[in-house]
Amino acid sequence: MNQVRDYHENQVNILPAQDSIGKTLGLSAGLGGAFGLIITTLIFSRYGFPDSVYLYFLGIPFFCALIAGLAGLSSLYLDRILLKLGLTDSKKRNYLGIIFSILVAISVSLLLSSYFGFLDDEAQRPFILTTSVIGLVLGMVVGIIDDHLWNIRRKVLVLEMKNKYLAELAEKDQQLQETTINLIIAEERNRMARELHDSISQGIHGIIYSAHSLKQQLPQEDNITEKILEHLLTTAETTLNELRAMILELKPSLLKERGLFEALKLHCDLFAQRLKIRCDLSIGDIHGVTSRQEMAVYRIVQESLANIQQHAEADEVNLSLFQDGACLKLVIKDNGKGFDMESAQPGNGLLNMESRCRENNGSFTIKSIPGQGTRIEATFYDSASSSS
Repeated sequence: MNQVRDYHENQVNILPAQDSIGKTLGLSAGLGGAFGLIITTLIFSRYGFPDSVYLYFLGIPFFCALIAGLAGLSSLYLDRILLKLGLTDSKKRNYLGIIFSILVAISVSLLLSSYFGFLDDEAQRPFILTTSVIGLVLGMVVGIIDDHLWNIRRKVLVLEMKNKYLAELAEKDQQLQETTINLIIAEERNRMARELHDSISQGIHGIIYSAHSLKQQLPQEDNITEKILEHLLTTAETTLNELRAMILELKPSLLKERGLFEALKLHCDLFAQRLKIRCDLSIGDIHGVTSRQEMAVYRIVQESLANIQQHAEADEVNLSLFQDGACLKLVIKDNGKGFDMESAQPGNGLLNMESRCRENNGSFTIKSIPGQGTRIEATFYDSASSSS
């Protein structure tokens, strides 16, 4: 929560500096011009219209818009300067901005009035004084209202930013959990591979060696016992070969030692031999693939083939890995029994594949029709620029 509070406070401090110059200029000039038009109409209605009435109706709103626009811009730039100087209290900055805007408006009004000779004409002085006082009062009211509206708008923006930041934290936390789970699974695979190699594999070796020794000690005429031993040897050797294949499939070191192409080819060949089905692998000219993406592709292939073995009842599997622009695509299809996607619940295998794609800036889609097989597509975006 400390991170959220720090982020929240930082965003509060930078919000005033993000206000649009064009918006400030347009709002200030628009209010000034409207004020000039209204006050000109009221004054002339009270004191009578001069001969050059159109000139006044065009000139006074224009000058009021000019004065108000300059005052608004000066207030905005003062706000940014105060923020850079370390004044983070928005109320103090806004009040200083209002005072500064009033001073700018008075100064510009006096300069313009003096330049055009309005101050020299005693008949114009009451008009200038009246409009100046009304304009300053109206400007203060507008400034206070705008300050109140800005505070409300700022609070809404801060809440939106806070919610967005919390959502980002939740997403990162979920990705971290998924990464941790995948690391645990990988470590468990390595442990199982070591256990299978060090204990069960060695035990089967011992059985085969003992059976060979026993076969040599049998009398020549004991054909029945010899046949039993032959069957035992065949079964043990077949089991040992399957066990070696399982160890190769479990060990990620195969990917590091032989590369992605050889690792996938060996895995598909072992899968096809074990299930007595056709498994075709096609790998195009791929480039810019990171080690993390290679591991993700390898594990997704493992999960997919494991699902096909357990559920699909397929006799043909096709795997394609190719470059599609800046994307790396993996497509796995089988001609198995498929399933109803609306009623089926995704298992851990599919969830693991989806999380591996998401962790590597990718997407995961699956399409299946009962009786027509299943198609899995994993896409990794901008593979060349991803970090390894």
